[in-house]
This record gives sequence, C-alpha cells and structure tokens, in this order.
Amino acid sequence: MSVSEIEKYGKINNMYKVFLDIDESSESNVKPMLTNIASKWLELPNGFLASNTMDGDEIYIPNLHMINLVIGN
Repeated sequence: MSVSEIEKYGKINNMYKVFLDIDESSESNVKPMLTNIASKWLELPNGFLASNTMDGDEIYIPNLHMINLVIGN
C-alpha cells in the first residue's frame, strides 16, 4: 500500500483527503490492517468508516478524528 495523493478537503479547515493505492494481492489484508488504526469500524457498501464521535471508537493515530476508506472509485 502506498500514498498516491494528498489534497486539502475544501469543506472543513485542517482536513485532508489521502488516496492510497493498494496492491490487489494485499486487498485481503485491509480488514486486519484497519484494527491497527481504530478500535471500531462501520462497514459501508463501498468501504469503511471510523470516527472518534462513534460510540466506543478510539482512533490510534494522534490528531486523526475520522477516516473514510472508500474501496474502488
């Protein structure tokens, strides 16, 4: 997995969109990797969401308040 692009999220100050490229052979490792980022994930039809405003969710990366992982385009 590698970072392919970082851009400011125009709607909210100090927020950024980070785009990751995930090798097809690593796709099955995405769920286990998520447990290293946050304690609780909401599974969406096209990805995953973790937020420190969700009940019982703890994000382990300092200053990261929400992550929305979209699978595909």
